Amino acid sequence: MTEEQLHAYQVEEAVKKTEKLAPTLWGILSSLLSADDEINVRRLNLMRRRHEKQKANKVNVDNTDRDADMDIEDEDEMDDVDEDTFPDDSDDEPEDGVDQAMERRQKLMNIRGLLCASVLMKSSNQHCNAFQSVVGMFLHATNTPETVREFLSSLGISITTTTINLAVKSLAKNSRTKMKELGKSLRVLFAYDNLDLEMKPLVPTMETEKDHLIHFTTGTMLPLHPSTALADLDCSDMLWERCPPGQAPDVPIAKLLQLHLKPRDANGLNGRARFNRWQFLFDLVHHGPEYFRRFKRDLGEAEAYKIITPTHQTFQVPNQTLDVAPSTPASNARAIEELLAQAGITDPSKNEGNSVDIGNQVLLISGDLLTGERICSLLSSRLEEQTPWRRMQYVVYVMGLFHLKMAAAEAIWRIFIRDKSAREDPTSLMELLSQIRPQETGKLGSKPGFRRMHEAIQHVGIVLRLDCWRILANELFPSCSSLEVFAQRTPTWEEVVDMATRLCKSQVAASDIDSTTRIAKESTRDAQHENSLIRQQCFLLYEELSYAMNHGDIDRTEACFIPWMSIFSACGKHKYAAELKRYLEDVHFRYPEGLKNTVRANILCNPTGQEGKFRGIDWIVEHNNLYIKRIYGGKYSNHSKSHIISQSQLIEVFKDTRIQFEKMFCLDHKTTRHSPPKMVRTFKVLAKYMEREKVNEKVPGRKTKYRIPNVVGEGLAIVYRRHVQGSQAGIDNGDEEELIELQDDGGIDV
Repeated sequence: MTEEQLHAYQVEEAVKKTEKLAPTLWGILSSLLSADDEINVRRLNLMRRRHEKQKANKVNVDNTDRDADMDIEDEDEMDDVDEDTFPDDSDDEPEDGVDQAMERRQKLMNIRGLLCASVLMKSSNQHCNAFQSVVGMFLHATNTPETVREFLSSLGISITTTTINLAVKSLAKNSRTKMKELGKSLRVLFAYDNLDLEMKPLVPTMETEKDHLIHFTTGTMLPLHPSTALADLDCSDMLWERCPPGQAPDVPIAKLLQLHLKPRDANGLNGRARFNRWQFLFDLVHHGPEYFRRFKRDLGEAEAYKIITPTHQTFQVPNQTLDVAPSTPASNARAIEELLAQAGITDPSKNEGNSVDIGNQVLLISGDLLTGERICSLLSSRLEEQTPWRRMQYVVYVMGLFHLKMAAAEAIWRIFIRDKSAREDPTSLMELLSQIRPQETGKLGSKPGFRRMHEAIQHVGIVLRLDCWRILANELFPSCSSLEVFAQRTPTWEEVVDMATRLCKSQVAASDIDSTTRIAKESTRDAQHENSLIRQQCFLLYEELSYAMNHGDIDRTEACFIPWMSIFSACGKHKYAAELKRYLEDVHFRYPEGLKNTVRANILCNPTGQEGKFRGIDWIVEHNNLYIKRIYGGKYSNHSKSHIISQSQLIEVFKDTRIQFEKMFCLDHKTTRHSPPKMVRTFKVLAKYMEREKVNEKVPGRKTKYRIPNVVGEGLAIVYRRHVQGSQAGIDNGDEEELIELQDDGGIDV
């Protein structure tokens, strides 16, 4: 079995073929499956009544059970109707909903007829098992227990477990062929990361009493962006001379600060301030009173700097997991060479017949910060090697932006929560979070995890900005005590935009806040409000970084590197600051133009091909690791190192098979994705607290128990000082290696 055969199988085609080749059998099956003529009339009437009641129930928001109002005679008739007849609730008119339900029922009848015919054919000829093979691979892809597989095999619905395992081996062989085909083109990016799994034995023995933590290297291959030409990668020798490992570039900080600067508009707003204005407007339109929803079309998207175009769906070819722990430069060298070998790229001096001669080409290797550090150490240690292959001069490291986003979330936690004295003010971030997450204050104060911190930044930030809108509306119109009252005035879009311009000037800290606001007299200062301004500044920088990454705006993403480089320096994450600085120096001042464009076009990918769905390359690897841990790592006796290695390269095949099967068998209306949480009441609770404590209002003479540092201004001074001293190589690591843990709670889907 091959991946192409799996994708080629379509239920509609199989039904047509069966009906054509065995018309008598198909007629008998169709008659038996619809033997009761009256049931169709009852189904049609019941579906019409159901859809009419669903439309009526939408008027009553308090009615949470849509089937509870069904008439008694309807409930009796439910015995005659399949539950699968009804698709999920929709906004279609009743007649449209009935047509969809009838169309869905006809598809299900065809599937049941095909099932009966397939069982009969397989009983006569074991090779007539296309239907059973697809079902068997779906069962394997969804990690169905072996007992269930054997049960369905006994019924003739699926192939046996042994045959499924043989099919998996065949798919693995086909996957290795795809790796070599992609590697042969040399237009490929490799990404890898470590994967740690704990495998505890059921009964400890002398043989098993050892370290139960198993270390792997997982990797994947992604084709380069269509805009990348092979000639852009033909620069290995030039790059080695221009950027030798271990030699720091001498690029003035002032030049980095000039990258992607946008001119000020008529209101005096630069590019970053214009995004802040858009974010204020976005929160009002999407989370404010209902009146402001009418401005969604006027709002549009934020100003685009440079989007990675064309937007296309990025597919991956997962590598086979390596039994290598990438914890040292030497083990990273082994991991890279084994990943390249799977793609058919080996040492040219070995003269292997099927290997690809890399020549003067470079290869993009993506990973997190720790991977990048070890690659840099590896290249520095091989400077004296004689051949380009032994020097590994083809390696061009591309940092993973998903881990950068995780580091940004952790930096905000360090600044506003880590210090216990920073939690004591009633306007502190911890106090605000305790209003909406009172049961999680312990976790938020110690190890919050990425998803929890990401949501905290978003939710608190939204309510903070809505509170700023309330304060400004009350200043301009004293009778407007709330946003609801302000909405009753029916302000125009132009008025709202003008107010947003004022907000992004007055409610966001400037980088020189220490030399302006904080030097005023103590009797006129509000130290807690100053902390709130800095918090708003950091929250908006996080929102801008997330927005730029999600929308593939590479220029805006790089423009965010400068302030985040300062923030990382100020909160002790010096290695991330140094990596951002190194990236900007290499890409914009050292790399040839072709390689520069290649790195910028491939530092983000788009797994879905949809706008606003870009992700960091390391997100793909973490997603694969999550699948290996949760689904394809095996269970019980199958939870072994060999099983994980054999299944790892088929993650994408299993995922595509599951999606294809769900579409063919009318299961695509089901989902495991949760609907967005209803945050209206939660936001109201937090908004009332902010209004009571005057979080965004200036109260002269108000003191604070913890002074939030001006991380952007102070951090930039640290960056300047380290650049002048040339001490990047002598950074005190401290605790900067500790990164917010990526927990197995779906935290990567953000």
